[in-house]
Amino acid sequence: RLTTTIKIRVGEDGSILDNKLLKSSGNSFFDDACVSAILATHKVPPPPPAARRLAARGYGLEFAGKDLK
Repeated sequence: RLTTTIKIRVGEDGSILDNKLLKSSGNSFFDDACVSAILATHKVPPPPPAARRLAARGYGLEFAGKDLK
């Protein structure tokens, strides 16, 4: 099963500031598709004031692919 982890940093207004591949799935096509999904998102709901510091440091997002049968 394909799994990749990408860290994103989120600004106070909810804009995605940057991303970094933390753990590759071993499949560059899958990893690139996950990064492309993040880049296409551009913006998420703004973090609440209490979570802004954490959002600025970054969240690790895990993407898991479906098992193909």
